[in-house]
Amino acid sequence: MRRHEHFRITKYARTYDRREDKFTINIAYETATEITPRTIRVAEAFRVGIDQTQQFRIYDNVELKIGPTDIVYISGDSGSGKSVLLKAIKQDLGEEAVDMADIHPDPDKPLIDTVGKNLSESLELLSRAGLNDAFLFIRRSRELSDGQKYRYKTAKLMESGKQWWIADEFCSMLDRDTAKIVSFNLQKIAEQPPPKETLRVAETLKKLGFDVQLLGSRNYVLKKLQLMRAKHLTLLRQAFIEHNHQRFRKEFSPHQPYGKFKKYKAGVEKADLEKLAKLIKICGMLLQTKVYLLWKKQQA
Repeated sequence: MRRHEHFRITKYARTYDRREDKFTINIAYETATEITPRTIRVAEAFRVGIDQTQQFRIYDNVELKIGPTDIVYISGDSGSGKSVLLKAIKQDLGEEAVDMADIHPDPDKPLIDTVGKNLSESLELLSRAGLNDAFLFIRRSRELSDGQKYRYKTAKLMESGKQWWIADEFCSMLDRDTAKIVSFNLQKIAEQPPPKETLRVAETLKKLGFDVQLLGSRNYVLKKLQLMRAKHLTLLRQAFIEHNHQRFRKEFSPHQPYGKFKKYKAGVEKADLEKLAKLIKICGMLLQTKVYLLWKKQQA
């Protein structure tokens, strides 16, 4: 008599074409239940076979094509394979993705101290996420409502600089009105076109060999800068000066809303590699066109 439940993945194959942003997924498994006096009685009562292995094919050569600014919402019955699909995609994306479930704020620190590299960046990120009340800036995460916690996590997603954002059980803990607001803000951020200044700086970065998808990585950017020749660093500085954006200027004038160009120009010309890396990260954040992968249990 079989005493233990049997479960085995019989097929697990997936590919990700980065050029076309296309995922191809095949997942299948087999299972058989443990035989006990109670499972036998259930099988007899409901005419369910428990003496044979059952085969299940979740995804059979499924193709998903997801591009920049897309918002993908996956729904289905409980046990239909939503989480399996998203976990497979998350594994393929690796460092390019960030999962909201992996964000765990310090419950005892004020919000303003838990996001952004400095005060200016923190205020910007929280405001873009919809947390633009001065009183909220100094509150701790454990004092926030469910909707405010969700917005805070959105700020952390933006701070990550990742191209792909993943959210499990999207808005399932929120009331209908709050869920609408959070969803609207996410869509607004996803579809907001990058400023033209950052696009032009990005063109220079591409010509200099940067992967614009990795501009949020400080280590990657610093290594690229350290390998650059002096004339290329000069070209980069010129690009930031010629295509200056107010967010770039604020980096050299943190207490002024728009920053002074003269001070900004002098600062960029004298900027060391650390400062240039910071400007490039800001450029990457402003360039972000997000892809959201959201999944939720189908209501019974």
